[in-house]
Amino acid sequence: MGQGPPTVALVYDDDAYVETIERSRRGPPGSPLGLMGRQVAGKEFLDAYLHHGTWSELVALVRNRASRESLVRFCEVHPSSRSRVRALRVVEEARFHDSFFPAPPATLVYSPCPPDTRYAWARQHGGPGSFALSGVTHTLCSTEAIAQLCGLVTAPYERYDTLICTSRAVADM
Repeated sequence: MGQGPPTVALVYDDDAYVETIERSRRGPPGSPLGLMGRQVAGKEFLDAYLHHGTWSELVALVRNRASRESLVRFCEVHPSSRSRVRALRVVEEARFHDSFFPAPPATLVYSPCPPDTRYAWARQHGGPGSFALSGVTHTLCSTEAIAQLCGLVTAPYERYDTLICTSRAVADM
């Protein structure tokens, strides 16, 4: 991994950063019933990162067009945009391989959930040691969250990758 200050690629999806007060009528069965703690935590993390981060470029790895548009809007109207000149580079998730190999635009890929095993496998194939992966746990009660944790055992994660556990119960699990 390179020297110098890290550039962060923020995996961005509205589901992790936008507070939803009401249950979506269009949502699939099993979708959130309303405001979720992980969304509050994600929004507050993003707000703090924009306010207090010392970075000059934020790389956003977005899952879909709607998330791209809302992130761009959020950054444009955020109070920190009036006092600092910063660049926002948006990378569509479908273009991950083209954008991150052979030279990644960021040294750290941060996910608002456990790191996605797809990025670990892609890194192993396309550029071992080219970037670190970091993620955070907010809940472990869903089938998807448990599957992500199982992937932590089998995917090619490196010693410099991190999983931030938000409670002792999560760390013990």
